[in-house]
Amino acid sequence: MAAIGISGGLIGHVRKIYIMALEYISQGHGVRHGINGYTDYAPPAYIISTAALEAFVNEVFISDWVRVTMRDSPMWNIPRDTLYRMELSLKLVIIPELLFQNSFSKGSPPYQDMTLLIRIRNEFVHYKMKMDPPKYLQTLDQRGISLSSPTVGEGDYPWPAKLSSSEGIRWAHNTVCSVVHELVRFESIYKSRNKSKDKKITMAKDLATNFLQIPDSFAIDWLTKKGVDPNSTYP
Repeated sequence: MAAIGISGGLIGHVRKIYIMALEYISQGHGVRHGINGYTDYAPPAYIISTAALEAFVNEVFISDWVRVTMRDSPMWNIPRDTLYRMELSLKLVIIPELLFQNSFSKGSPPYQDMTLLIRIRNEFVHYKMKMDPPKYLQTLDQRGISLSSPTVGEGDYPWPAKLSSSEGIRWAHNTVCSVVHELVRFESIYKSRNKSKDKKITMAKDLATNFLQIPDSFAIDWLTKKGVDPNSTYP
């Protein structure tokens, strides 16, 4: 039975979810602060975005093809099942280091954002009905990713609602896309260093064409076409 990749389809679903969220907020459902509005489409988008990246990593870097093209890599000293079962945040550090002698800076984007996205994914997959909001929400509020109540003195939204935002969907999508293209860059540097620019050693560059950023202008144009001022708030 032939194997097929699913990462492109998964990240494509996140884009569709984002469009559904924009349609939802353009119709006046829930609160909206500029281009960022409440949508209960966000939690599944966090989950699917993370799944798309893990699928990409597994398809591209742990495949039979790479075992042939990079058969001397020390990565193959690790059993394949162990590689598959690794936490995604650990895979992102170990796999490019072993394959390309390069890796992410843990304290900088996109890795820093990706580890945060994984935490958010886990908050929803392993949901606990906690009163206290996660500490990272302050950072997301400052960046305009989560929702904050503009009404001083009446308290903020519950933390799951704060994360249920259209900009949260776009951020999750774009974070995954940034990680994918950084992995492609690691491979390109490795090939240049080893004088093998024309040699295809993985499918990373091909599959990365599915992972294109969504600019904020997309939301601005969408809302404007729907007759909604993207600088306004609702209600």
